[in-house]
Amino acid sequence: MTPSLRELIAAIAAVVCGALAAFVATPILGINWSFSAELADTEKWIAVQSNTVAIGGALAVPVCVLLASRGSRQLAWGAAAGFALIVGIATLILPDGSGIDAQGTYYLRALAAGGLIGAAVAASWGRRALQLALVLGVVATWLIVWMREAQAFHDVFDPAARRAGDPWWWLVALAIVAAAAAAATAHSSYRAPHPGLAGVQVAIAGVISFVVVNRLLGAWLTNVADSPRPRLWTVTLSVVALIFVLVFFISRMTPGTDGRFVLTMTGITAAAMPVVCSAHGLLTREVDLWVGLFVGILAVAIGLRAAIVVPHPVAGLAVAGLVPLLGALWPEFGTGDAWIVLRLALLGLGAGHAIGSNFASESPITALGLVIPFTALALSRAYTIPLVGATEETGDYGLPKLYGDPELFNDNAVAIVMTVFVGCCAAAILTYRPRPATPGHFRRISDSSAL
Repeated sequence: MTPSLRELIAAIAAVVCGALAAFVATPILGINWSFSAELADTEKWIAVQSNTVAIGGALAVPVCVLLASRGSRQLAWGAAAGFALIVGIATLILPDGSGIDAQGTYYLRALAAGGLIGAAVAASWGRRALQLALVLGVVATWLIVWMREAQAFHDVFDPAARRAGDPWWWLVALAIVAAAAAAATAHSSYRAPHPGLAGVQVAIAGVISFVVVNRLLGAWLTNVADSPRPRLWTVTLSVVALIFVLVFFISRMTPGTDGRFVLTMTGITAAAMPVVCSAHGLLTREVDLWVGLFVGILAVAIGLRAAIVVPHPVAGLAVAGLVPLLGALWPEFGTGDAWIVLRLALLGLGAGHAIGSNFASESPITALGLVIPFTALALSRAYTIPLVGATEETGDYGLPKLYGDPELFNDNAVAIVMTVFVGCCAAAILTYRPRPATPGHFRRISDSSAL
């Protein structure tokens, strides 16, 4: 088999494995879901969703470290195929109407998704084409998966809770087949670069702290959701500030320039909040699902390509930051018909360019960065709760306004907060001073050009 064919198979595997992992790992609490259940069951299901996202995201880094330390891309692709198979089995064994009771299966699927991200990173990192393919699959899916849930909300009101967040079966099958094919065709000398000890330590400590802090801060925001506006906004601003301080500290502890990747992923996550955590999809049917998917994937691909030609550490963040900025200046921007496609295109273009310009050299740091969009629960709550919280917001006849009420979509305040957050991440990248890398116990193996 020719090297170009091997690389093509590996690139396809990277795209579809990243897409499947992102599909399952994306928290659906900030987007659109609906089902019929008792209040106690609903609250339990919501708690399970937050916990599974956090635990699954935390698993990605240890899996990446274990596989990357072995140096075998064949083993990493084989593990990716196994994790994709577990995702499919976990989805299959959830019968209609029993999704709320099957908590263990939710945890199993989330853990498999986190493991899939870690395995895909270990298998792809060190090869530029595979890195681009993996980021395309993960980021594009994360940006557009909410459109599928919005479409499902309009098309059918499914009483089975499991319907929200279930991946497409063709995507599951393609990920299993592609990863297995990549494992079977990878050359034995096609070695993955071993991670340095300092990068491993920072990645593991960073992902644990990020997941735990976001889970706690997200719960804090949820508890004050019905508080008066002054207290609600005080807590919201405090949460956002604490998240930035945590990410800034993690980035400064990262060896070399890899801390820029962590800051970039966090900034893109904040910029995407008006899209991935928006309820506007409930009100919008003018945009066809497949049109949105095409625009999102194409925009990220163009952004990644532009990063190769004209890399810049913050230009992509500036483009992505236009989304919350326009939301602050023009709250109706992207809330209906074709305008939402423009917002999605801006976000995808900026995300692709920003990430492509700040790739991390260490695979564990990459795994840490790629799970930030899925585990940033506090950021998503910080964006959505000020829109729907506060007891004094009432509609007709003294009833609370519903999530999705057009009158409630004056989200310029939270958009300003996210714009400032993106600006802080950009400033931190521009003023970043690389931390000297310290030698570790992992022996680095140069990546062979042979496939």
